[in-house]
Amino acid sequence: MKSAPFFLLGALASTVCAWSALVFVPLSSSDIGGLNSMTEQAEKDGSPQVGETRFPRMENGQHAQGALLYGSLGCNACHTQQVLPATEGADFERGFGRRGSVARDYINQDRALLGQVRVGPDLANAGLKLTDADAKKQAELLARLHLYLYNPRAVNAHSTAPAYAFLYEVVAAGTAKAPDAFEIPEGFGPHGGPWAAVPTEKARQLVRYLQFLSQDYDLPEAKRVQEKPKAHGHGEAH
Repeated sequence: MKSAPFFLLGALASTVCAWSALVFVPLSSSDIGGLNSMTEQAEKDGSPQVGETRFPRMENGQHAQGALLYGSLGCNACHTQQVLPATEGADFERGFGRRGSVARDYINQDRALLGQVRVGPDLANAGLKLTDADAKKQAELLARLHLYLYNPRAVNAHSTAPAYAFLYEVVAAGTAKAPDAFEIPEGFGPHGGPWAAVPTEKARQLVRYLQFLSQDYDLPEAKRVQEKPKAHGHGEAH
């Protein structure tokens, strides 16, 4: 029994050493499980671009709220956010992205909404297809997306996506003052009409999140091919 104190001291020492190794060593060494945000300058034709930094970008509050809504609505049950490498599928040909997704793409996300099944198209680069230098064209793209979220069948008669009409306020056509209000096609609103729909703040957050999604940048471990992703209408495959 005299050896019992020494045994307990040895066990305590082993526990403290193991705990210290797990806690303090990773904090002092980026080589153990380290994956830092990119801070190198972006390159164009092999030359650094002053004032530009590599992605991934940080989400702001609107994007984070939109991501929560995206997850709560179950969008990731039918849409992925992970582009396969060129050797593992036809994602490049489908216009989903110019390179395969890698772990670093998700480093700034609280929750990576990768998804597992593609009933609809991959959305890792959805923002590229919702952004246009021409303000009028971009407004048209966003109005089409809002209409799709309101009722997918109003955009694509064969879509199997659920409708999220509860994210919109239906008003008489011509009375909506919001700049992002849109007309509801005949047969897709309440009886009577004509009608228009005004996005709620939740709908706007969801759309801003989709606009934010982009992996169209180079990383040391993942370089883009030259061709840009092909444009395709949202919801046409869902």
